[in-house]
Amino acid sequence: GFAVGFAGKALRFATVDRERRVRVWDGAGSEPLLEMEPLKEGEASPVGAFSPDGGTFAVVSADNKLRLWDMGGDRGAMRRDLPGEELPMAPLGPDLLLMFSPDGKWLAAEVGHEGAPFVRVWETRSGKQVLDLVGHRVPHFAGGGAVFFSTDGSGGAASRWDASAQKGLPALRLGGGRIRAFAGGEKGKPVYAGGDGTTIVKWEEVGE
Repeated sequence: GFAVGFAGKALRFATVDRERRVRVWDGAGSEPLLEMEPLKEGEASPVGAFSPDGGTFAVVSADNKLRLWDMGGDRGAMRRDLPGEELPMAPLGPDLLLMFSPDGKWLAAEVGHEGAPFVRVWETRSGKQVLDLVGHRVPHFAGGGAVFFSTDGSGGAASRWDASAQKGLPALRLGGGRIRAFAGGEKGKPVYAGGDGTTIVKWEEVGE
């Protein structure tokens, strides 16, 4: 298997069988919600992520195109190809990270491509690309998805983006070293940034 996600009390997961066919399952049922075309010989397994409610499955296949599968309708799983160029990866692999915001409104991809990483953000419902940050890493959503964080090219500052207004916010700095990870930031709660060594910074007001 290559992806797993929880949707409330239900477990949804994706598998690749011996015939190299990708399926998405609901833990409460015995039939797949989604069945994709079999992978070709030598083709890497896709990279995927589930929205928090389990209703949307985002997947990047070997052609490096991002597609959304909506699985909540009466007509079964419906595919949406997001506009724009394919994600620059060679080959598809562990240098790609997909994540949804906690409210499911936004989808972010981090691509570590040949030493030139970037972060890209889409609006889930429309599929519109709203943010492209060259040289950035470590995407993180805070405030229930209202604020988006990533590190800048130096790795020592946290860039912020107001998702609702679609505008940048003043950067926050670690105070030395590179930011390696973000945590927290649930609505009304602080965001923590971890850096080199034992450095941890706490930011209370993440959206101002």
